[in-house]
Amino acid sequence: MIEVDVTSPSPPYEQIRAQFAELIRCGVLAVGTRLPPVRQLAADLGLAAGTVARAYKELEQAGYVTGKRGGGTRVLPQSEPQTARAELIRDHARAYLAEVTRLGGSPEEAIVALSNAVAALHPAAPQGPFARAVIAAPTVPVRSRDSAVADMPVSSTGGDAR
Repeated sequence: MIEVDVTSPSPPYEQIRAQFAELIRCGVLAVGTRLPPVRQLAADLGLAAGTVARAYKELEQAGYVTGKRGGGTRVLPQSEPQTARAELIRDHARAYLAEVTRLGGSPEEAIVALSNAVAALHPAAPQGPFARAVIAAPTVPVRSRDSAVADMPVSSTGGDAR
């Protein structure tokens, strides 16, 4: 079930992207499965079509799906388990940063807090500026090369998402 919580600090497109990515990683959505059309999913969730289109675009850039005009958006094979793991870690990092921001914190404060947590949990891990630089380093999406989702229930919670 795809859900959007408009009270969440994560933007709706990111919530959609993360949920589809997880469904693909877990094998719930098999290779070749067609995702719902952008306009249909947007209407079902009460969102603008551009919001869903952005989520699909990011899924395509990350190698989860391929989209063809008139042919729909379909799930691609996921050959790299490490890619899925890295994506999951990135999703959690984004959620953490969104929560820190919602609380009024800065990205720098988030990095310092995470670095301190790593040091507390794993004393042998690198610390100081090097650790903060590694933590702050951007990740590069990796690319890799019916519709069971069309009947998937969707919901939008927390009020009007428009």
